[in-house]
Parts: sequence; C-alpha cells; structure tokens
Amino acid sequence: MNQKFWKHYFIFLRLACVLIIALLAAFWINLDAYEKSLPVYEAQRITDLFNNERTLEIANYLSIEEGFNTKKSLQNILKANIKDGKFKYEKKRGLFKKDKPIYSILNDNKEVATLELKKSSQKGIMNTSKWEIKKLSYHFEKEDLIIYALPDEVITINGIEVSPKYITQDNYVLDKLENVLGYVNITPLIKYEINDIYKDSKIEFAKGTYTKEDSTYTYNYPEKEDLLNNHKDFLINWCKNYTKYVVNEATFGSISSSVVINSNAYDFLKKVASTNIWLASHTQTVFSDFTFENMQMYTDDLYSVDIKYSYSFYVNNDLKEYQTELTLYLININGNWLIADLTT
Repeated sequence: MNQKFWKHYFIFLRLACVLIIALLAAFWINLDAYEKSLPVYEAQRITDLFNNERTLEIANYLSIEEGFNTKKSLQNILKANIKDGKFKYEKKRGLFKKDKPIYSILNDNKEVATLELKKSSQKGIMNTSKWEIKKLSYHFEKEDLIIYALPDEVITINGIEVSPKYITQDNYVLDKLENVLGYVNITPLIKYEINDIYKDSKIEFAKGTYTKEDSTYTYNYPEKEDLLNNHKDFLINWCKNYTKYVVNEATFGSISSSVVINSNAYDFLKKVASTNIWLASHTQTVFSDFTFENMQMYTDDLYSVDIKYSYSFYVNNDLKEYQTELTLYLININGNWLIADLTT
C-alpha cells in the first residue's frame, strides 16, 4: 500500500510541477505580451537604436526633406551627432495621449528627436495591441551656406550638384584683393547662397579645394612652390628691412624699391615713419624662425603668402621678443615682382 501511495504521490507531484511550470510560462507569456502591447516598448526600442548608434536603422525611419538630403547623408550626419550620446525617452509634455503617444528622445536632457506612434493593424500574442512608428523626427541643426568658387567649378552637397539657381553674384572678387585689382585681371568668383542645409553635410568641389570658416566655403587658389622657393631669400630680406624700418634701424628707402609706387602698401609704409619715433634705443635686431604658409597664386602675375617670424633686441639690458606675421601681395610688373599690398 505504501508503494502505491508513493507511486501516486510522485505522479501527482510531477503533474503539479508541470502544471506550475505551464502556469508560470503562461503568466510570463501574457506578461511579455502585455508589456509589448504598451507603447513604451516601442519607445525603448527606438531609444536603444540611438544608444547603440544604429544610424542606418534610424535613417530608415526618417522622412527625407527635399533638397540636398539622401538616406546616406542622413546616416552620415547622424554618425557625427549621436556618437557617444546617452539617450533616454519620456512622454512629450503637453502632447502625449494614450491613444496617440508621442515621446521625446533626450540626450543629456535635451530633446534631439520626437517619436509619434500609432496602433498597428497587426496583433501580438493573446490578441494584444502592437505599436508602430507613425513619425520619427530628428532635430537636425541647419545652417545657411555661402560658397565662393570659380565659374567652371562643380559643387556638390551630399553628392547632389548645386544648380545655378543658387547663384547670387557672378562677379565676386575676394575682399582681400580689392587693393590690387588695378594692377592685374582676376577671374571673378561665383557666389552661392544656400539656406537650411543640415550641419555636417558633405560639401565637395570637383576640381579644387576650399577653406571653411563657419558656414562659408571659399575656393583655395593653387600654390606655386617653385616660384615661392625662388623668392624666399628676397622675401626674408624684405621682411628684415621692414622690421628694422619699424624699429628705427633702417630708412624707408631700404624697402621702398620693392614696393609698387603709390600702391596701398606704399602709402601705408610711408606713414610708419611718423609712428615709430617713440621706440627707445636698443641693440641690433636679431631674426629667427621664418616660415611661409598659405601661398596662393591668383593669376600668373599675382600671388600672396603669409610670412611668420620672430625678432628680438635688448633695451637697457631688457630682452624684448616679438612674433609677427605679414601677408604680402606681390605682382609681376615687366618681369619684376613687387609688393602691392600687405596686412600686418
């Protein structure tokens, strides 16, 4: 009898365990189905895409504005914007409704995107509701671009060519060249103005390169290294005499023969003599560390170059040290290269 009892007891025990496991499984399935039927499940899923930098999947949900935007460009911009971010979601204040849930996606407590959900036509387990994305909007920063380029340049933004409709000026000459226009003929640049472009968009010149300053892109004129190398000794000697002239060690005549008469540079340098009389007597100036940067050849007869160097002297046993930078604009007149303008 005892054997039959224990036999039935263990059978009952096994059945009870199976039943409990089945009940627990059913409970967890229902609980999981219930959780997945809540809109926060979808909100968390999208937030995880941001935290895991799944830019391609995010870009697939975004609508593409007309203009210079593509799915690939959105993905690239997102890479730059969400890298190493810490994202979370919360109900969109003032707009969230149970039947029309809208969430804010935040990074460092700043809203970077909004997520609108809608009930899916599909049903989940146990006939529970499912939610899907109605609209995902990322708050891309925008900027207004200004581009200066040669007339034959092909410019693209995110791979899309910029059309002539964006041209606002077809005869633009760089402001820094204003004082040399009377000496050489310079091909004017084309000015483009393009508004509301996503920041971190890819700007490309097909033929040349550019310098970017804020949201302005300016064509880089080419260098001519051999010409600069031939002129370096002359330029160093002129800079030395210029500095000596400024500190009362040399006269205007030591530099004037290399300057275009009545040019902007000539008129500026003549006035230096009336402003350098304050300088105390000192030892002979010593020069060092001449460097040449940003040589730009605007035409065959005009170029500019930035020259940096250091100089020092003693005043009553007190060492005075200075670093200076000049930008010289040189023009070719009958085979002679002369300075027509400068900035200090």
